[in-house]
Amino acid sequence: MQDVRVIPGEVPRHGRLVAWAVTSSCIVHVAVVAALLVSRVRFDFGPRPDRLTDVAGATLLSFTPEPVPQPVEQPEAKAEPAPAAQAPAPPKEVDERFGEPTPPAPVQDAPPAPRSLISDAPAAAASPAPAVPGPHMQPRASFAGVEASPARRVVYLVDASGAMTSSLKFVKEELTRSVARLHEDQSFQVIVFRTPVGSQSVDLSYFAVNGGSPSMTQATRRAKIALANWLPQVRPGGKSDVLPALRAALSDSPDLVFVLMRSINRSVGFDAEQSNRVVLDALESLNPKNSEGFRPARIKTIQFLDDDPTGLLQEIARLHGDSAGSYRLVGRAEVLQQERGGEKEK
Repeated sequence: MQDVRVIPGEVPRHGRLVAWAVTSSCIVHVAVVAALLVSRVRFDFGPRPDRLTDVAGATLLSFTPEPVPQPVEQPEAKAEPAPAAQAPAPPKEVDERFGEPTPPAPVQDAPPAPRSLISDAPAAAASPAPAVPGPHMQPRASFAGVEASPARRVVYLVDASGAMTSSLKFVKEELTRSVARLHEDQSFQVIVFRTPVGSQSVDLSYFAVNGGSPSMTQATRRAKIALANWLPQVRPGGKSDVLPALRAALSDSPDLVFVLMRSINRSVGFDAEQSNRVVLDALESLNPKNSEGFRPARIKTIQFLDDDPTGLLQEIARLHGDSAGSYRLVGRAEVLQQERGGEKEK
């Protein structure tokens, strides 16, 4: 066996080969590792698209189903209702206070207000107040469809004789309504007349607010309420004589007088023609015409139940009224209809 001698400082030949192989192998491995690292590095810093394998065991890919279009429901064609028979248009109501059209009453689900026309209750307070007359408007007054203008001073003569027993309730209710329509700029007076049984003199009862003087009363709310409380005290009885009541009414210098009576005298031996002449002559002096042919007061007469067979009320209206409508007959049917209406509302 041959001895190999190693000279210090000299590398054997085969040792150099081994060293070169190891070095080459390391370089190759380093290059491979570097290539792998370079392949994993991103040099653009933009957004990175998601991939299915970015997270182990999970995927970021999702599928959102497109909304299924819903069918559009077409509105059903509504059948046109058959045209109902058109009711005749209601007659236009005229505000009896000053002749202005009255607006239609609002439709309400609530029950109607109580029949009482003047009251301290809230229902009455909700009623519209009479319109204030303007400079071009004349104040009006009306009773049961008979009206007049101007009417700043109004006197109501109420027959409270026994002949008015079946009509007095109607008169009281209509009188309350008539006064309720007056404005505060107007004034009024109510005179009740009758001749008690066994007496020869006419009894005159005057309305006065809280015991005040029996004169013209301003048509305030307070006065209207006082009148509504005073009228129930009026009771029918005895006979009627209208002339003393007319004298009393005209002494207050009114511009309008309503005479509310039945005026049918059935006494034996009664001379209607002579009696009428006495009344008409007295009225001619109490309410004469001026130089222009006008009288200080217009007198309107309202008859109840039956026409006056003596013709007195018709003649008073003709001579002292201002139109053919100054006389009116309120028949039995109208009186009974109002009474039935009042009973239904109770």
